[in-house]
Amino acid sequence: HYGCFGYHVTSFFAPASRQGTPEELKLLVDTAHGLGIVVLMDLVHAHASSNALDGIAQMDGTDHCYTHGGPKGHHSEWDSSIFN
Repeated sequence: HYGCFGYHVTSFFAPASRQGTPEELKLLVDTAHGLGIVVLMDLVHAHASSNALDGIAQMDGTDHCYTHGGPKGHHSEWDSSIFN
């Protein structure tokens, strides 16, 4: 387990598969709209999941592909990587 409260970016262009498929997200939004519910998507691109297995962290094998390297690139309170 690693610290995560739902705001860790794991992919730039698609929802994380752990929450379902892109088609299921589209269905959820369409269903909500059909019920008159507005859907807001909050994107936080200031930090990313530090778990290299589920996203972009260490994508190229280094700790500085998309984030600051070393301690500057780690947010200890959120256990996340900080974009550079």
